[in-house]
Amino acid sequence: MVGCKPNYMYKSHLYRLKWSNLFDSVRANLFTDNILLYWSHSKGGTFNFGDILNPYLVEALTGQKCINLKDIYLIKNRRKFTCIGSVLDQNIRFGGFEVWGSGFIRKPDNLPYTPSVVHAVRGPLSRDVYESFNIDCPPVYGDPAILLPRLYNPDIAIKHKVGIVPHYTELEHPSLKTFLNNNEDVKLISVLNGVEAFVDDILSCERILSSSLHGLIASDAYNIPNKHVVIGDKLHGGRFKFVDYYSSVNNRDYTAISLTDAIRTENIRFESMFDKVSELATGLLASCPLPVLPVFK
Repeated sequence: MVGCKPNYMYKSHLYRLKWSNLFDSVRANLFTDNILLYWSHSKGGTFNFGDILNPYLVEALTGQKCINLKDIYLIKNRRKFTCIGSVLDQNIRFGGFEVWGSGFIRKPDNLPYTPSVVHAVRGPLSRDVYESFNIDCPPVYGDPAILLPRLYNPDIAIKHKVGIVPHYTELEHPSLKTFLNNNEDVKLISVLNGVEAFVDDILSCERILSSSLHGLIASDAYNIPNKHVVIGDKLHGGRFKFVDYYSSVNNRDYTAISLTDAIRTENIRFESMFDKVSELATGLLASCPLPVLPVFK
């Protein structure tokens, strides 16, 4: 019709409509044998460790299937959760989430939604954000990834002295390629290989360099000495999430090194926060609002 503007938002919504999403929407509204959980979608058919760890961990802890709230269109009168990741400043549909171990990517100017309950956050910086908006947030800390050894703890032989875990956006970074060419004995570990393959690779190394936060957290959880390495300068949120995590394990003076400084790995001071992480894991699990299976209590 002349003079009428096309409804691009409506067309875009129809374009994204998927039968699987419709099925999940129906299941989420009719049945309660599932967990409604928010996690970030991976792009390009890949599965970033920190994202896909959400359903892996929660399904193992509860024995129930997870439905991603990004994949459903309508939900009423159900509890909804956030778990692993820097998702608290994302504009998540539906709102009213219960927060367990999530964090912020940076200090926001405003909140896209108000949580219904905060059970735990990743670290003190995330708690400070909520308190600045007068939202009750207990001093219970920990990224739920620290619970992973309770769910998956294989016996893997050590094959490499050093492994390096780049953030998924830095896998093709020129400086990383140069570093690997100059250090043929360093194992490249991809966060896109799936949860268990990623853990197996971490455990196959004596020490870990990582620009990925969850590469560092997983190393601490499995007691692998590690060091935060900066590969590029384009990571969203900068150092906020790293300081947030390290503050939770009382390592407020942590320092990162550049990849240039990491050329000679024998000069790097690697350390593991295993003891503090183990302590946090106990408190984090006790705060879990999910129906955790008795074997994990």
